[in-house]
Amino acid sequence: MSKIKLMDCTLRDGGNVVGKGFPADITDMVLDGLTACHVPFIEFGNSGGIGAYEVAGFTDALTDTEYLQIAQKYLNRGSDIGMFLNAKRYREKNVDLAAENGMAFLRVGADAGDGAIAMTAIKDIKKRNMKAFYSAMKAYLLPPAQLAEEAKSWRLPALTNIPSWIPPAPCSQTRLPLIQKPWLMPYPSPWPSTATTPGDCLPPMLWPHGRTERQSWTAALWEWQEAPEIWPQRSALP
Repeated sequence: MSKIKLMDCTLRDGGNVVGKGFPADITDMVLDGLTACHVPFIEFGNSGGIGAYEVAGFTDALTDTEYLQIAQKYLNRGSDIGMFLNAKRYREKNVDLAAENGMAFLRVGADAGDGAIAMTAIKDIKKRNMKAFYSAMKAYLLPPAQLAEEAKSWRLPALTNIPSWIPPAPCSQTRLPLIQKPWLMPYPSPWPSTATTPGDCLPPMLWPHGRTERQSWTAALWEWQEAPEIWPQRSALP
């Protein structure tokens, strides 16, 4: 367990809920709280990573420079503060920007199987005496054994979380009608890369007798209405 350390990326990945990044006041408040609690690693900034504001047009957020300025007063509290970097949006000047502003690390992300495209960014990060982490995105593209083999073959550093929007059950196992609430949802579909119709890729969900709908586990962004085929299963619940 001593080899496992917590990385909190609320201030980066969570920014997708409000656009492409949190405003200055929330960024400052959360950085204050996380560093006061001595969270080992804190990832913040544009949800698309450093450089995404310019390279990908993710402008519904502060600029990278603005985020970096907010972080300055929290750099000496014992937490490693850094940013995400999508390997497809890599620009060397952004690594320089992170280093010049005291970032402890950059976490490079590439789709599972594409680890090779992250190597230049990782080498440049290390040259500037920052920690380089790696995130295999879209992990459903490869089975676990191949994910591990990729990390070994490219000597990828400190493999972190492997995010995936794909539910664990095959899409064909579930057919639940979806009630969309557009005033709450930042995404057109929770699993856009596989969904062909609104009800195709919903995870199996059972709930107590007498309930006709429930909020999902995705922070109240979605609600499901029960399908007739699960009624027998539902009635068997305590």
